[in-house]
Amino acid sequence: MLFNNTTKRIFLDKQENLFKISTIGFLGSFTDTIGVGSFVVKVAALNATNSVPDVKKLPGTLNVGLTIPNLLAGTLFVSATQVELVTLVTLVIVAMIGAFCAAKIVNKVNKKFVALFVAVSLAAAGILMILCQVGLFNTVGTKGLSGWKLAVGIIAFFIIGGLQSFGVGLYAPALAIVSLLGMETIIAFPIMTCAAGFALPTTAWTFHRDNNYSPKVTYGLLIGGVVGTVTAFFVVFVGIQGGLGVKMNDFTYYLKWFAVGVMYYAAFMLFKKYLALRKENVNVSKAQTENYYQKYKEQFNEMLLEKMVSISWMHTDDILKEQSKMKICNVKSLIWT
Repeated sequence: MLFNNTTKRIFLDKQENLFKISTIGFLGSFTDTIGVGSFVVKVAALNATNSVPDVKKLPGTLNVGLTIPNLLAGTLFVSATQVELVTLVTLVIVAMIGAFCAAKIVNKVNKKFVALFVAVSLAAAGILMILCQVGLFNTVGTKGLSGWKLAVGIIAFFIIGGLQSFGVGLYAPALAIVSLLGMETIIAFPIMTCAAGFALPTTAWTFHRDNNYSPKVTYGLLIGGVVGTVTAFFVVFVGIQGGLGVKMNDFTYYLKWFAVGVMYYAAFMLFKKYLALRKENVNVSKAQTENYYQKYKEQFNEMLLEKMVSISWMHTDDILKEQSKMKICNVKSLIWT
């Protein structure tokens, strides 16, 4: 239903090139499926090509466009990887709740806050990914969580589920959290993909209902994302890892360093957009203030003119009193000139 309604709104973004957007969707979902993450890649590409000029529509565009590719990725990984069912279901549900709650407020905040929040969150996610890359989060090989570790995981996945509604990918922080809690890195894949896949529909419908996304860009991300997800799974996991015997960790290690660079590039571009929006708001406020004073000055002059007309019908003593008042008023009027 969401896909059908989105296709009906494609004409709203006629200026966008569908092939270009589909290519961005393909590359983003390809890197997403191998664990690098797609939000950062797509945010950087969409900003570089100015495909979503209204930054407030960026989170909605990503959430709606990635719903089907992430659901597909989750299905593929659950069927191919062993993970404890209780851990999987629990973390997926809390991520859905977090995403749903955040989607209720993201449409009520201004563009400036969204740009700054996403930029800071991307920078923080980059730090987490760097910590994972340098081996700070050592794994002990468990396939599930229990006790206090499960409680920590629930809180963390609620937060990062909400971050998706603001356009921040779940993969990087989820990978760091799963590794920090002592699970196998490969276990992060079904958890990440399912958490993202099932959380996105809860937010996507809210963005769709509020018309807070770019339909044609979303459609391109969706089409390219499905192809990218299937290609990455069968080429990397089945072909390279299974057929050639190349370890997945070796393949993704360098790609994750690349993702860190892209992540900070995207954060930098969004921070620049935040500064531009802030400057724009200052200019608008200044113009509104000047217009207010100009209007007040015109009203003041009209009042003086009316007084001058009325004075012509007064007695001599009254005229002298009014002239003295007008001298004071003239001094005040000079302040506005």
